[in-house]
Amino acid sequence: MKILDEKGKLFGKINVIDLVVLVVIVAIAAGLCWKLFGAKVSDALDSDSKVHMTYEVLCEDIDEQIAAYCASGDLGPLMSGGELVDGSVTGVAVTPYYESMVDANGTTVNYEVEGKKNITFTIECNTKLTKNAYPVGTQEVRVGKPHIVKTNKIEVTGAITAMEVEKANGAA
Repeated sequence: MKILDEKGKLFGKINVIDLVVLVVIVAIAAGLCWKLFGAKVSDALDSDSKVHMTYEVLCEDIDEQIAAYCASGDLGPLMSGGELVDGSVTGVAVTPYYESMVDANGTTVNYEVEGKKNITFTIECNTKLTKNAYPVGTQEVRVGKPHIVKTNKIEVTGAITAMEVEKANGAA
């Protein structure tokens, strides 16, 4: 029995062109299914690597009106790269901002700067360890790393000062 007969059919059953069209349709359908459901499937498979993370971001030398707004209440959902992130700002602490100067005697003196404040944001989110880092949107969370605290209402830049990671199911 020939693979391709004189009428152009494979094994005498199916036309080669029909087979190519069928393979293309199946490939497009598989690609579309992966595009629609692939992230959900991979998230379900990676659910054991999910963690709950709490971290703090210190933003220094911030205008006192911005600090007052941040401390006033709901800051909205956490964002990164223009997309919502599975996390939120759960705490805001405002403290005075100090600068140092050397006086006439050569002594270093700290003084409070009028109109400026420090803000410490406490942020909680769910993420997973990816390439040896904990991403929150497009940003990696590591102590000492610069970080943008961004919601749909504010955007302030600071540095991460503390972080705690626990498994999503509550285990440390």
